[in-house]
Amino acid sequence: MALSTSPRGHACDRPLMLRALVFACMALLPSASSVDAQTVVAQKLVVRSYNTIGVPLPMLDRAESTIAQLLREAGIDSKWRNCRTTKGPSSQSTDLCLDVTKASEVIVRLVRAPRAITDVEVLGYSHVDAYRGEGTLATVFVDRVRALATALRIDEGTLLGRAMTHEIGHLLLGTLDHAQQGLMRGHWSTDGRATDWFFSITQAQRIQAALASRINGIPPALALARSTR
Repeated sequence: MALSTSPRGHACDRPLMLRALVFACMALLPSASSVDAQTVVAQKLVVRSYNTIGVPLPMLDRAESTIAQLLREAGIDSKWRNCRTTKGPSSQSTDLCLDVTKASEVIVRLVRAPRAITDVEVLGYSHVDAYRGEGTLATVFVDRVRALATALRIDEGTLLGRAMTHEIGHLLLGTLDHAQQGLMRGHWSTDGRATDWFFSITQAQRIQAALASRINGIPPALALARSTR
């Protein structure tokens, strides 16, 4: 079959050819959603738990689920690693945690409160590098958490998860300062309001930015600007 070369044939075919070319070019370009998907890296915080005091596994499971919920509310996905210890229930864990700690990981040790820390309201502490504005290692005093849980009539595992998340907040926010309200408040002597067990919106944005900064190696200020757009 011969192709038509008449003027009418050119007039009719040219718009069709141009439209086909435009659609072909558009198909080769990534959509806005796919561009976002390429530039936005999924943020997952990995929590390495060292149960050196021998917290029962049901209590530890409750703490894990509490941490996951609180971090999820702050826009952070999380993964739990129950690292093997020398004794107690966690001595049976299959996770030896011998690999090098990654930028997306934090470590929380579960221990008994040392006698040197006499303030019974202190439930733990975090090591924060003031220069870098971040930390990796936190410690929670399980015996203090249990005593407070009994006084406040709160499930021990739930309060343990809250205390661990509080310390994780210090590590990600890069400061030892406390807030007046919310999960990052300094005094837990009362049950408080429901909102006192969650991160504030501002804290959540800063935590997301801090984790993005760790994972992607970008300045915290730029990560925060992206997270608040």
